Amino acid sequence: TRSHSRTVFSTSERRALHATLLPAPRVTTPPFASPHTREQAEQRLIPPPKKHTPRVVCFLHPVSRSNLHQNFAATMNAVMLSASAAARPVVGAAAPRRTVGVVSRVPGGVTRGNTMHTVRAATLSLARSADDLRVGSSMTAASSRFRAAAAVDTPAAAARGTPRSSRRHAARMCGIIGIHRVAGNVSAELYEGLLMLQHRGQDSAGMVTYDGERFREKKDNGLVANIFDKKVMDKLEGSVGIGHVRYPTAGGLSASEAQPFFVNSPLGIYLIHNGNLTNTAQLLQNLGARHMRTSSDSEVLLNVLAEDINAEYVKAPGTDMEKMIFDAVTNTMKKVKGAYSVITMVNQVGLFAFRDPFGIRPLVLGQRKAEGDKDEWCIASEDSAFGPLGFTRVRDVNPGEAILITSDGKMISRQCVAGQISPCLFEY
Repeated sequence: TRSHSRTVFSTSERRALHATLLPAPRVTTPPFASPHTREQAEQRLIPPPKKHTPRVVCFLHPVSRSNLHQNFAATMNAVMLSASAAARPVVGAAAPRRTVGVVSRVPGGVTRGNTMHTVRAATLSLARSADDLRVGSSMTAASSRFRAAAAVDTPAAAARGTPRSSRRHAARMCGIIGIHRVAGNVSAELYEGLLMLQHRGQDSAGMVTYDGERFREKKDNGLVANIFDKKVMDKLEGSVGIGHVRYPTAGGLSASEAQPFFVNSPLGIYLIHNGNLTNTAQLLQNLGARHMRTSSDSEVLLNVLAEDINAEYVKAPGTDMEKMIFDAVTNTMKKVKGAYSVITMVNQVGLFAFRDPFGIRPLVLGQRKAEGDKDEWCIASEDSAFGPLGFTRVRDVNPGEAILITSDGKMISRQCVAGQISPCLFEY
C-alpha cells in the first residue's frame, strides 16, 4: 500500500480552531483509499457541526474618543455578540441573519456632560440594525405609493386627473434642524440630531454645511445612517449647517426632491421646510419666469422667499442685511398660506428660521455655552434633538416670528406678522 500524508488534528487543536472561528479543514481522500481509511479520516478531520448563534449589528451615535465612550462601546459590542437566538429585531420580524457584529461611528462628536451620556445610553438600548430599518423604509415607500394610487377614487377626480384632497395629509411630517457653532465642524452634530428626528421622516435625508465661504451638500433617498458614512461626513466642513429628514407631503419620491433646496440668486440660499402650502398654484403663477426643478411646494416657498429678498435688495441696495431679510420674510408670510416651519442658510447673513402665523408645525429654539462663554444655537422640529447635543430648550418659535442667528452668534428675533397658535393635532 502506498503511503499518503494527511494532516491530522487532535481534539484540542479542533477546539482551538472552533474558538478562533477558522473554517474547518477539507478532507481530500485519494480515490484508491479503502472505505475504512476514508471513514477514519472523516471522523478525525471533520469537526462536528456548530450551532449558529445570530449576531446583532449596532450603529452607535457619533461619540467622542474619550475613554468612557470607548469602554462603553466595547462593552456594548461584547454583549451584542453574545446575544441569544431568542433576540428579536426592534423593527420588522426578519429571519436570523449571519452577520458579524460591527460598531460603526461617525467622527467628530462632542462630549457635553453626564446628561448626554445618559441620553445616548438610553438611545443605544433601542438601537436598530440597518437591515431592519431598511425594512421599515421600504414599507413606508410602498405605503406611500399605494396611497397615491388610491387617491384618485372618485369620477370627478379621475376626470380631472388630480388626486382628491385627503385629511390624512395632516398626519404627515418632516424633521428639520439647524445648528450654529462657534468653531469646529457641525456635521457630526447634525447627524446625531437627524437620528433623533428620524421618526418624523424615513424616505430621504439631506444635510448642508457652510464654512463662511462655501456650501457643502449631501442628500439622497434612504435613512440617515445609510446616507452619511465616514467618507461623506469628512467632506461636510463648516461650523453652521442644516439637516432634513423627509416624509413626502407634496411632490414625488425622487431623490431630486430630497431637501435642502438651493437657489443661487440672490446671495445664495438653502432652505428646509416642514409643512404643507395650500396656495401653491397661485404662488407659481406669481413667480413668472422662475423655473421649478421639482413638484415640491418647498421649492416654491424657497423661490417666493428669494424673490422677496431680491425685491428688498433692489428697493434699497444699501440697506442693512439683517433688516432686509426680516422685511423680505414679512412679505413672504403675507403671500404664503398653509403650514410651514422653515430653516434657511443665507450667504453673508446667517442661519434664518421662521414659522407660519398659526404655528401649525413645531419649531423650537435651543442654546448652549461654548468656550469663552459664547452662545451656540440650535433650531429644530423637536427638542428631542437637544439632549444628546447638550443644548437647553429656550422656547418655541412663536407663530409669525422669524429668528436670525448671525455669523458671530448673535440671536435676533422679530414678530413679522400677527400670530395665533393653532397647532396640528398630530404634533402635540
